[in-house]
Amino acid sequence: MSDGYDCVYVVDAPNPRIDGVIAMDEGLVNDLALYDVDRCVIVARKGSRRIASLFEAGVRHLVFATDSPKTARLAILAAELRLGHANRLQST
Repeated sequence: MSDGYDCVYVVDAPNPRIDGVIAMDEGLVNDLALYDVDRCVIVARKGSRRIASLFEAGVRHLVFATDSPKTARLAILAAELRLGHANRLQST
């Protein structure tokens, strides 16, 4: 799928080999060490016991499953901006 700006892959499990932002359900986050957490947007349930541990593991982008699609899009854009900033720092 594509919105004209981004390429979106819908998969059963997150694949850290695909470039770009990875949006994943908190239930799929078994080993964050496999992922660059700056690339990840985690979708969590309100009241989840894992939220604190996700932030302690370095997750910076988290939305709740009940949040609006616009809120999720903002989190994805923030992750994309962070990736762009990291890429600019590496190229200098």
